[in-house]
Amino acid sequence: MDIQKGRLGFTADRHGYESIWREYFYDFDFTKTIATKTVGSLGCTREMSISYSPQGSVALAASPDSYSQVPLIFAGVDAGGRPFNYRADLTARGISYDATLQGVPAVYFPSSIRTPLRETADRFSALDIRGELAPLVATIHERFKFIKGLSLVAFGGVSVIFAETTMYKEKLPLGVVSNGIERLLNVLLGIAASTNGIVLVDELDSCVHHSKFGGVWEALRDFSKTYSTQLFVSTHSAEWLTALLPVIKGHEQDFSLLRTDVIEGDVQHTVEHFTGSKLGTAIAQNAEIRN
Repeated sequence: MDIQKGRLGFTADRHGYESIWREYFYDFDFTKTIATKTVGSLGCTREMSISYSPQGSVALAASPDSYSQVPLIFAGVDAGGRPFNYRADLTARGISYDATLQGVPAVYFPSSIRTPLRETADRFSALDIRGELAPLVATIHERFKFIKGLSLVAFGGVSVIFAETTMYKEKLPLGVVSNGIERLLNVLLGIAASTNGIVLVDELDSCVHHSKFGGVWEALRDFSKTYSTQLFVSTHSAEWLTALLPVIKGHEQDFSLLRTDVIEGDVQHTVEHFTGSKLGTAIAQNAEIRN
């Protein structure tokens, strides 16, 4: 698998197909089944299993040699109690799912991969078209006073977010001004693009100055509430969690913490749930709640 210009690329053969999924299988063993179940209130329980099909192979349409590959099968029960079963096929345009399943908007921001410029531009434009761009720009300006404005500019054949600052007489690409601000902007755009969906962010604190932690938490909280988006933020930083305390107060019902741990020789994994109130109390008492 190749990573180029912020995108994932893969070769159109069996090795390329399997490389997309191999890390998800425990100990890279494709014979095992991945199984997950979420239990929620109001009938929103879901479950799904992921495994390679035991019933033969299908042609990989993207391969010039029509290479055959056993497809990955997704099966389970959706929130409405309806069973589903579909496979992931490799086509000339990428991965295609033969699914009729109702999708949930979801965006993932890894810590090590920059969001593709086109995705950023599309989300920025969509927000502008809906007349919702001003709150986003105001949110960035409130936390980073030297950012006076943001605009979408055609630059080098692509659309790029440029920032007007108090430091330079000309606008500059936001990523040149600050990689951390650019990443925060992308997360906020992802939240705005995922109404009634989910957004997953890996270690956002790694690119934000510690003095800005509280303001960033406030922005994440407010945008998530505005767009009814469920936000998952991973961290190992005690300082990042400490900055969350004043943001939680009065909004305890909007927060919780999932603490993961590994026991019995790195084999068994556990997840402990802290409610917002319990989380706030633990932070206030300087309790160690990281894994």
